[in-house]
Amino acid sequence: MDRGTYLDIKTFFEYIETDAFSDKKYHVDEQVIIKEKDLTWESAAISNVTFLQPFVVSDVDIRSGLAFYNCNFLGGIVFKRVFCLKFDVEKSKARCSLYFANCKMRHFTLAEHCHFKRNIRIEENSEIDAVRIFDSRIDELGFYLESSKVLKFFDLKNFTGGLTISKSILNGSLRINRCSSRISIIKSTIKNWVQFFNLNSKGLIFNKNIFEETVTIKSSTIDSWSIIGDTFNKKLEYENFNDEEGNKECYLKRLWIANADFIEGADIRGRGKSIEFIRLPITPDLKGVLRIQNWRVAELNISGINQNLKLLLCQMSIRTLKMIEFTNYADVTFERCQAENELFKTNLVDSSAIIMAHNDLGTTRFTEMDFRSFLTINVENTSFDGIKCSNVNWFDDSQLVMGFSDNNTSKAHRTRREIYRQIKHALKSQGNQIDSLLFQAREMRAHRAELKSSDNYGSNDKLIMTVNMTNNYGIDWFKPLWIVALITLGFYLIELPLFSDKLQYCYATSWEEVKMTWLECIGHFKVYWQIFNPARKFESVYGEDRSAFLYLLDLLHRLILGIFIFQIIRAFRKFSGK
Repeated sequence: MDRGTYLDIKTFFEYIETDAFSDKKYHVDEQVIIKEKDLTWESAAISNVTFLQPFVVSDVDIRSGLAFYNCNFLGGIVFKRVFCLKFDVEKSKARCSLYFANCKMRHFTLAEHCHFKRNIRIEENSEIDAVRIFDSRIDELGFYLESSKVLKFFDLKNFTGGLTISKSILNGSLRINRCSSRISIIKSTIKNWVQFFNLNSKGLIFNKNIFEETVTIKSSTIDSWSIIGDTFNKKLEYENFNDEEGNKECYLKRLWIANADFIEGADIRGRGKSIEFIRLPITPDLKGVLRIQNWRVAELNISGINQNLKLLLCQMSIRTLKMIEFTNYADVTFERCQAENELFKTNLVDSSAIIMAHNDLGTTRFTEMDFRSFLTINVENTSFDGIKCSNVNWFDDSQLVMGFSDNNTSKAHRTRREIYRQIKHALKSQGNQIDSLLFQAREMRAHRAELKSSDNYGSNDKLIMTVNMTNNYGIDWFKPLWIVALITLGFYLIELPLFSDKLQYCYATSWEEVKMTWLECIGHFKVYWQIFNPARKFESVYGEDRSAFLYLLDLLHRLILGIFIFQIIRAFRKFSGK
């Protein structure tokens, strides 16, 4: 293999100082060690050199940086205790502290408290067996790997600075441990496992990558994490838990997920910690299984069209749940979710709320969902027809608002009625007779309010709705029972002078007459119990030769009694199978 012109160490340094490298090939057989005494230039560019032995830079300030083009480091390249803090961008050959273009390296090592003011870039189809960055710092922009390949592993530990991996291929693993970094992985393929441990990051960005093995994030503090357009062939695991003693508390403040494919599932566990918001703009490209569990979240925002995602939201305490322009054709489950009424109180958000607008919830499943814990349920143009419910604690009628400026209009009441009708239908189709009757009663109550607020509330409708109110629209048997008992007592007192030989319709003029009236009431009180029978015989109750008026009162009472018996029977459907 032609390695080009041989350069000894002295000639190599002369070439650097005079910038004598050309398009010709060169090779250096000896180990290159650059220390402070060897540095006689402000910035250097090295091109087309093959280094057979390790290239070592140590204990030196490289001033305005080093740049390598088309170089081959057969023994690897090592930077130890290297500084670049007086960087002058005008004097730099590549405007970077370190720059590599189309280079091959057995390994790239940055260790022992290296500190750079400007970024490090490896790009243009460079190829590295292994990347090791330990105990080092980059102040501006960070470490860039772009359009390159890492064959074995990429390992960062105790590193401070940004990290960007873009349009690259990592055949081995990626391990990041005890780093303070803003990390971006963009349009890259990582073929082995990825592990983030004890990461302190302002931002973690995954964008259009392919992760072929498991991705794990643990014991970290992350301000913002976005997953956009990535494919995870194996599992994605996030654990908001620090298993090392003495370290600060873990957290994730913001989470954004869109257009990702979780083939073996993603499990993002909060361990009961707080998060400012979770945003899920769902599209048909968001696929697989996504489980978000045990967070106390200020705002959970779900939108878009769900065709391919199985979304599980478990044990969530939510201050504000927003579902805006969301259509569900797949599988969404809220399991043991409730309102967060302690944290996240602000002037703008002073209470917990569910906000739903322009949605079709489809077969969204609510399991042990506590709607009643939310202060308000704001619903506008949302379909509940196909929802699945199990052991739900439903909201009160007073919690529901519809987004109208005036919730007492006919349109507002009609919207409320339609919401209750849909939930009633969904519950009834699942065999939940008890809760379906609850929403049927609310539906009828809303219908009565709708009629009262319209111009078409006639006497016929008033009578029917008033009668339906007597058993709270089918869920209360005791109310019609005591009402009919009072009505029957009234009929008994009115009818008493018509079948008693001692009483007539007039005012009592003495205490003797009051006493006699009382004795007659007590003496004939068996009639009160007899007239509870709608199939009674008139003569056996009142005797013969009674007035026509008594016949009329008896007929009216039978009609009223029949209606109330029906109302009592209807109420018992609450606990029956029909």
